[in-house]
Amino acid sequence: MKPRLRRVLAFALLVSLILSGCGSFTNAEQLDYSETIYADGTYPVGQTFYASFNGLTGIDVYLEPPNDLQSEVTLHVRQTPHDTTDLASARLPADRLNGPGYYRFSFPAIKQSTLKGYYFFIAVADPDTIVVKAGPGAGYVDGSAYRDHEPIDQQVAFRLAYDIPQAIGGLLLEGLRWIYFLLVMIFLYVLPGWVMLPLALPSVKSTVWFSRVALSAGVSLAVYPILFLFTHIIGIRAGAFYAWVPGGAALVYLLYPLWTRRKTLLPLKIRLPKLTAEGIALFFVVSLIIFSRFWVIRTVNAPFWGDSYQHTMITQLLIDHKGLFSSWLPYADLHSFTYHFGFHAATVVFHWVTNLGAIQSTLWVGQILNILAVLVVYPMAVRFTGQCWAGVVAVLFAGLLSNYPMYYVNWGRYTQLAGQVILPVAIVMIFEAFEREKADYRLAIGTGIVLAGLGLTHYRILILVALLLLARGIFLIGTTPKYKFLFRNMVVMGASAGIVFLPWFINVYGGVLLNRTISIWTSGATATTGQGAAVPVDAVGLESYYPLSLWLAAILICLVVFWKRERELSSFILWFFFSLVLVNNHWLGLSIYENIGNFTILIMAYLWIGVVFGAGIVWLMQVVKLDHARWAGVALILPVFLVATLGFKDRITVLDPIKHSLLTRPDEKAMAWIDQNLPEDAIFLVNSFLAFRGSSAVGSDGGWWLPVAGHRSTTLPPLLYDIEEGPRPDYKAWVNLLTAAIEGSGVTSPEVQQMLKERGVTHVYIGQQQGRVNNSGTVLDPLKLAEDTFFRIVYHHDHVWVFEILQK
Repeated sequence: MKPRLRRVLAFALLVSLILSGCGSFTNAEQLDYSETIYADGTYPVGQTFYASFNGLTGIDVYLEPPNDLQSEVTLHVRQTPHDTTDLASARLPADRLNGPGYYRFSFPAIKQSTLKGYYFFIAVADPDTIVVKAGPGAGYVDGSAYRDHEPIDQQVAFRLAYDIPQAIGGLLLEGLRWIYFLLVMIFLYVLPGWVMLPLALPSVKSTVWFSRVALSAGVSLAVYPILFLFTHIIGIRAGAFYAWVPGGAALVYLLYPLWTRRKTLLPLKIRLPKLTAEGIALFFVVSLIIFSRFWVIRTVNAPFWGDSYQHTMITQLLIDHKGLFSSWLPYADLHSFTYHFGFHAATVVFHWVTNLGAIQSTLWVGQILNILAVLVVYPMAVRFTGQCWAGVVAVLFAGLLSNYPMYYVNWGRYTQLAGQVILPVAIVMIFEAFEREKADYRLAIGTGIVLAGLGLTHYRILILVALLLLARGIFLIGTTPKYKFLFRNMVVMGASAGIVFLPWFINVYGGVLLNRTISIWTSGATATTGQGAAVPVDAVGLESYYPLSLWLAAILICLVVFWKRERELSSFILWFFFSLVLVNNHWLGLSIYENIGNFTILIMAYLWIGVVFGAGIVWLMQVVKLDHARWAGVALILPVFLVATLGFKDRITVLDPIKHSLLTRPDEKAMAWIDQNLPEDAIFLVNSFLAFRGSSAVGSDGGWWLPVAGHRSTTLPPLLYDIEEGPRPDYKAWVNLLTAAIEGSGVTSPEVQQMLKERGVTHVYIGQQQGRVNNSGTVLDPLKLAEDTFFRIVYHHDHVWVFEILQK
């Protein structure tokens, strides 16, 4: 059974059992039983694991009992493999074990078991032997199989059973935590923009309230990096004030009318949204979107893949410095900071309010932005069509039917996600500026500030705005706008953005990022699919991201839009086409490369496709004359509920920790041991490989995270060593040289061992994922290191190995 299908069935089973009032439910953990481990009276077989819910009350283990089994089979539950005291135990008599299959070992429920680590083992009495079925070591990231209480490179086939009342109690407490995070989201990412947006766009006060909420999120996110930048310029490191002042000031502003009326009998007029069919449908869709984003990470200990590592490190540095910084010490030997930092500013303020650590803050803010990046599609769809149902359909598609942006959680592609929250706000404000028949300096300045915030959040997305202006300008042909006022608005907008962004531009110009961008401007056109190697743009097909039938349907709707001469929506669609041409300029016989690939454009295509499908539904309603029927809204609710539920089922299965997780719980446990037992000046060799056509070294297991999670240096800096300044002019080549040498000769070769000595490397770390994340090439083999006298094992739990390098 596929892992995705197992997770769907587990979630459905949990819901159905809760509703039916059964005593327990089973959650699949590791179901591969293609391998065999033998347990006998001398060598018991065990497994470490982490529980996902409260009330752990049973463990199902796949056994193949022999026909002549005489003794009972006992399962012991302990805290760790080295403990001697049972937390629980259960026995099955020999006559109850008939044939291969899962056998339940039940015991009194363990309270508060959520995210707690445990160890169980199966034992029989001599002379009996029983087969415990297992899968490969890579099949489960939170533990390992054990034989005679020593880890082996396998995973026992097992399932966990939970007491339903206790599991529900734990989930209700988690729900309260989720509500708290949503309140923090509103405080940090909605309230500041809610107050500031009308200053530039007064008409937003009369727009659909949900549009204003979504647009406010983009404005808020744009403001934080600007605030960090200008306080840094004047020498202020505000720390937690960055978090509390914007939201607090907005809250005071909104509550002030209540204070002024406290001694009067005059009621404060609060206009609540009307209860409409489209409002009910939107509420249901948004609820499922929020639940899906939070549910998938409820048991995740750290964000996934390499991007998340550098984002977490930048977040930690902002925390440490209480603002912007230039030196990456003590986490990396880098001495410039030119990377866009809007996402990290948003994450840091979340940390200062919730007190979550940098690792968990990065994970949760990433998912909060995954929600907001969907919600901001709504105001665009409503603006272009004038219909709220278009916004509902757009949000439904982007949030529950499209694989993106939900799949970003596997990549840690959070800076682009943050930019995609701000981008729709810039689009709405730019289009509004095009509609003005007089100079509107407030709107122009406000739009410029939003664009500057977008630039500080994601450079590549800011580049696309120029194409948006071109696309919108083309549809001025044939009209009679007041070009003088439009020109003034555009000049003030550009000047405002330039002035705000200028200090950071100077900082970038002084670093290597701009030089690198210029140097690759004329290189061969390629695209990248994330952390892995780059591929030619011609190899990236549209059907790799969405089904071909969906693209054809979208194109058909686009043709209708052009035929109906809807200028704003047509220019929005043309903008997507221009973006594709930009990254595939070889179609025009050009050899320019703009550091934006098909991958970047197509994983954000949900913005365009969602709006297009929203417009298509509105057009279809008009064709069948449902747009004015009173019962039409009620009739649409049921299909929306059904489609949203089906989409929700797919979205909660997107998480793929085996493929994308670097820092696992066994890694965190090992790093806690390292932090307590090894010297502070220890330097670790970690698994790495050359990615991006061999241009940069990246990590392939939890060892990459050692500087942040274990407070020890490694041979591998974060990926941004590619653009930042290192301690030596040839730092990038120097870092890559060690990875290339290991790939070419192996870590046990005399040449590599000499390099390790020269670089002062004292230890080797092999993580739970064994260097296999996104890497099909060379990995550090712990068995080979164990046989080499140059290395000595100092730690081995689960699949994590730590070796000391001995001086010969």
